[in-house]
Amino acid sequence: MGYPFEKIFNGTLSINRSVQIQSEEELLLREKEKNFFQSLFDFMLIEENGLEVRQAASIYLKNRIRSGWREQKKKQSIFDEEAKHYILSNFLKALLIAVPLIRSQLTESLLYIFYSEFPKGLPDLVEETFQFLTSQNIDKIFTALIVIKTIGKRFKFLNGEQNKCWLDIFHLVLPEILVILKELLQEQNNSSNEQDLISSNCSYLISKIVWFSSQLDLPYSFLDDDLFSTLIDLFLGILSRPLSEEYVSLDIHEIETTKWIKTKRRILHFFIKMVYKYGTPSQVKEKHIKFSSQFQSVSGKEILSSVLKLLANYSKENDNLNCKSQRILQLQLIYLEYSLKNEKLNSLVVQSYEWLLPEILLPVLKFNEDDQYFWENEPSQYLLQEEQEEDTTWAIRPAAKSLIKTMVDPAYDPDSNLITFTLQIISENFEGSSKNSDEGESILNKDGALSLLGIISDELLNSKFDEELETVVVEHIFPEFESKYGFIRARCCWLLSKFADIPWKDENNLKMAIKFLFHSLEDEELPVRSHSGASLQYYLKYFKNDFQQIEENLTQIITSLLDLINLVGLPDHVSSLSKLIKYAQGSIIPHAITLTKMLLETFTNAIINDKDNLETEYHYSSAKASLKTIETIMEALDQQEAILEICKILFPFLSTYMVMENAEYIEHFLRLINTITYCLEDYPIEVIELLENIYVSFNKYAADCFSSIIEPLSHYLEKAQSALIELDNGKYMGILISFCKDAISENAFNEETNLEGCKLCHLIIQYFNGKIDSHIPTFLQIAIKRITTFPEYVPLQVLLHGIIANCYYYNPLLTLTILEAPTNEKISEKMGTQALQSGESAVLLFSNWFELIRFNKLRSSQSKKVAILALASIFSLDLGKLPNLLLEFLPEIFNCLIWLLHFYRNPDAYLLDLNEDEEAKFEYENDLANEEFTLDSPIKPIKHEKYVKNVFLSAKENNLEFIQELENLLEEGNKSFWDSIVNNN
Repeated sequence: MGYPFEKIFNGTLSINRSVQIQSEEELLLREKEKNFFQSLFDFMLIEENGLEVRQAASIYLKNRIRSGWREQKKKQSIFDEEAKHYILSNFLKALLIAVPLIRSQLTESLLYIFYSEFPKGLPDLVEETFQFLTSQNIDKIFTALIVIKTIGKRFKFLNGEQNKCWLDIFHLVLPEILVILKELLQEQNNSSNEQDLISSNCSYLISKIVWFSSQLDLPYSFLDDDLFSTLIDLFLGILSRPLSEEYVSLDIHEIETTKWIKTKRRILHFFIKMVYKYGTPSQVKEKHIKFSSQFQSVSGKEILSSVLKLLANYSKENDNLNCKSQRILQLQLIYLEYSLKNEKLNSLVVQSYEWLLPEILLPVLKFNEDDQYFWENEPSQYLLQEEQEEDTTWAIRPAAKSLIKTMVDPAYDPDSNLITFTLQIISENFEGSSKNSDEGESILNKDGALSLLGIISDELLNSKFDEELETVVVEHIFPEFESKYGFIRARCCWLLSKFADIPWKDENNLKMAIKFLFHSLEDEELPVRSHSGASLQYYLKYFKNDFQQIEENLTQIITSLLDLINLVGLPDHVSSLSKLIKYAQGSIIPHAITLTKMLLETFTNAIINDKDNLETEYHYSSAKASLKTIETIMEALDQQEAILEICKILFPFLSTYMVMENAEYIEHFLRLINTITYCLEDYPIEVIELLENIYVSFNKYAADCFSSIIEPLSHYLEKAQSALIELDNGKYMGILISFCKDAISENAFNEETNLEGCKLCHLIIQYFNGKIDSHIPTFLQIAIKRITTFPEYVPLQVLLHGIIANCYYYNPLLTLTILEAPTNEKISEKMGTQALQSGESAVLLFSNWFELIRFNKLRSSQSKKVAILALASIFSLDLGKLPNLLLEFLPEIFNCLIWLLHFYRNPDAYLLDLNEDEEAKFEYENDLANEEFTLDSPIKPIKHEKYVKNVFLSAKENNLEFIQELENLLEEGNKSFWDSIVNNN
């Protein structure tokens, strides 16, 4: 049957949305027809069909394979067996003839097929791939490498048996791959552009395949084989291979996209992984010690020497090895740092520091053209990039900074030779900048020197040079605050943060540093103001006991920091403002209302810009920083009236924004509510009404926010019990119970949400002891309903039984009455038992609970305490009125009680009585501790009376308040019973 694919896929590409929808619906309908997917597969490979519609067809097929290839529990595959067989049988042929646009979609499709079928379902495909690899046809070899790379991508981060199949394949194809790579490298010197493209593509795929394997625990057969040495030699050959003039002439951004540069990068990634796993002593596994020693002595040194040669070439004007690739430089620096941490390799790195620092590392640190562009055109983005760069493992400046810091670390520089040399380079750059007639070069040298000084600041503060640092600050940093170059002034503000903790001898110098920061808060350049605001936090501590010195500048500082939060919102700005507010204390009260209003305005402006997709990253930072600062203001205030005034501003704000689509901010709203409920002593009605907003947020974003909901709810339970019960006929108590039901439900997002819901149940029952008996049936129903779904997660089982335990403790008679009710036939139904006698439902739940106790699954102290009090509550009842079945169960209940008390005892408390009843003591202890101890054959507690008494008394000694509560429970209803067991002398 022929399909009008060209017409249909042209329809999916239409700008008319209704035509798009109609075409998509037609595709879904036709999928059910015989041979649909076979025809679609053929259509996208026929060159006569338009490339645009063929690409659309390949994307459609990829998406359908991703969502419908795999058989699922409740969903059959949309591909019948004939379609699957046809596609798999022709897949390599398709990859072989497909143009790159189609091939990329086929490769993604293959990855999804591997997730479903590999390795059991694809033996023919693997065998055909190996035939392609050994075919001597470069196009078939390229196709085979694509398939092998895709298999490696599927398994690269798996462990154990899951990756064994991939390692088997890798070891099978590795000899062939190395032969291919060797031939490719031999042919490259006289190759045409087309051959070079094929060679570079194949080499790149091979480098990725090997790198995927390095993510796994490589087998001996690879590590101890000559293949490894051959591989290293070939990879070093690629790294040292000069590139043609065509590559050298590309600009710094274009060069990163070329296949040869990407291949060199991937090889460096592989070398980094190898030196990390087998050259870092702390990472080497015992079974790899022999290989590790060989690697460090031979391969590690060869690789390190090669990397150093590449770096030496990097500083040349005509760098035909690296082509000035920034990414290659990053990886080389990272490799050096790992080598530095190895005692067999580090001497070579240390010897190279004399030329590495001035020729490679220092130029990386200097202000460059990209910095200049963002400084002048997008200063906010400049600051964000600077912030993000510090958190980016592979960014070039952090790699250079990290290497320098490691070099001067006392662990690798015990005699301070390297730090002395670094100071010499700094001094030379300062002196050279003053003598250099080229102002541009002079100022960049100075910037490099200042950067270097900041990088080694921690080591300087902990070295013999610390006494000289104040002089360095005064002579080299203070004068540069007058520089006409903004980036130098910004660098000086940053440096002051690095030297805030130097041992200041002259207080006037400290005051001058602070004065420069205050002055820089009003600088015309945003990055200068930003660094000044960030550095200020490190100097506020000097005013901790004498804040009056800063009060005259308080308004200016607050305004400047708010402006920075509004414009950029970096964490350091928030930290500075937070510390200022904390130290200001009472002085902040006159500013608190104004501050809060300005911060809310900042938040509102930020999310408006965020919705418009304007510089989203820093607007998000600014918005969340605003809310965080409001929290700090409230925490700093000690007057309830002032806190309440701020809350009055926040109530309408929260009521508005919490019901809007603001998923990314919901955690921050909840933290703000947590601060409100924590700081306020008495709750106005508006605080109670916020519960509705919290519940709306929970229904929308339960998976993301429920753990953040528990803490503010606990404040409600602690401080607003009467309001929750009485207002609107118990409406808000109903909301709390709805929280519990939804969170504990089997349909909740995940078991972590279930856990938090259980904790909330515990809190409600504990805080409202005796005030919400009418809700006890609901709590029992919630717990039992979830228990009878048999959750496998043990912590959830413990907390669910903990709900019932809380009910027992706070109202044992009511709880037993409810559990005996006929409605609880559902328990027997779910648990597969026959109809229950009176009290049998309670026994059934007790049995499950005892299993958890016996196998020590009640890990937390709180779980044990609740269990002890719940068990003891049974003995507080009139035993004569208990159901017979439960009465017979009392010895088991008592044994579990003593078992739990066992964890609270002082091990030395009963040693004085050791000789009095040694046999009984050890017998009881062994009974309890032995894994085979069961409740089916209960021990009579009276047999071990002396030991029981000692356990109880020593627990009482260690936990007086808690055990007194237990004792009161037991004596309240059954004093004679308890006396006969524990207090009988």
